Amino acid sequence: MSPIGIKLADNIFSANCAKILKKYRNIPISEMKKIVENGDLLMTCDYIDGVGIKQILSLYDELSNNGFKCILFEDNEETTLKFLNNLVKQYREIEYQVNEEMEREAGFEN
Repeated sequence: MSPIGIKLADNIFSANCAKILKKYRNIPISEMKKIVENGDLLMTCDYIDGVGIKQILSLYDELSNNGFKCILFEDNEETTLKFLNNLVKQYREIEYQVNEEMEREAGFEN
């Protein structure tokens, strides 16, 4: 599976950064600092994990809104916000279609 991830463009750790990350990751501040300063991914998920992608997008929004420049990744290559939003939308549409099909099948069995 292709991992999806996010990291800060600048490897500068701050208290504001820690405050935001704490909402998404339950790790010690010292570990957060190490991740940021090493330029590692702040958060990752599988390509097919719609919930995880939504969390990464939420983290991206919150960091960006607080002045942090972020980089999104898909399979270790830079990707765009638009790509990940489209992926989430596609997963939502598939979920809706599957639920409709299950309801149709359940209706035929009654």
